[in-house]
Amino acid sequence: MLTPNQQVRNRIARTAMEILAESDDSRGVHKDDLWRQVKERYPEVDRDWARHANAKSGPFVFLTWHSSGLSTIGWLYKDGWGHWRITGAGRWSLEEYPSLDAWAAAIDQRYQDWSRKRDRFEQAEKLLSSLPEDS
Repeated sequence: MLTPNQQVRNRIARTAMEILAESDDSRGVHKDDLWRQVKERYPEVDRDWARHANAKSGPFVFLTWHSSGLSTIGWLYKDGWGHWRITGAGRWSLEEYPSLDAWAAAIDQRYQDWSRKRDRFEQAEKLLSSLPEDS
């Protein structure tokens, strides 16, 4: 079971991913606009963050940092210009793990798997990036 701190953090991330899953913009959603939508859907976010997060940074900074982990495990694509897009695997995760606890555990497990096999993932990424565009 998630601690209150973990609940707030994972609720922010999952809310963002749900918003991205509902977006029909092929470019994705700019992180600033995404944050505005997260706050609309989760209006207690600032209060919950102040009460439970035990962090000097705010919830938006947390989301930007946490998004890197979601990107690492293949659930989120970030274009480098501030636009974020959920991947097919990210959409699958929302359906496969409907509870916040299970979803958060899956993130942790996948990140640990990536960390243990990081050299293999980096080698595969290097090989894939060397392929011609239309191959």
